[in-house]
Amino acid sequence: MSWNAYFDTAGEKENLEEAGIAARYLKRFGLNIWSIESWQENSARLPVSNFYNLTLRASPEKFPHGMKWLAGQIRALGFRPGIWTVPFGTGDTAFYQAHREWFLHDPQGQPMRN
Repeated sequence: MSWNAYFDTAGEKENLEEAGIAARYLKRFGLNIWSIESWQENSARLPVSNFYNLTLRASPEKFPHGMKWLAGQIRALGFRPGIWTVPFGTGDTAFYQAHREWFLHDPQGQPMRN
């Protein structure tokens, strides 16, 4: 998981470098999922407190080969690729409206913020 070292700046290069180290040193202890962090296209523009605004599209700058390619690279290292999502909302209004039940809401029915 790149978040602890890179926060919202990690891209495919950093994820692969970290996953390579994890494959070498941590798989033998049971690590089997590699979680891709900060992949959303607008994660670099938002402070952590505004993650409820994230879209569900990958950043083309940070992930130029795309998420499918990266997932394949992670699988080649022996991990199951995971993807971090936020249950508090999305900056994609159409997606939110289509999948409102996927997100957490306060007692008044408003999207929760973290």
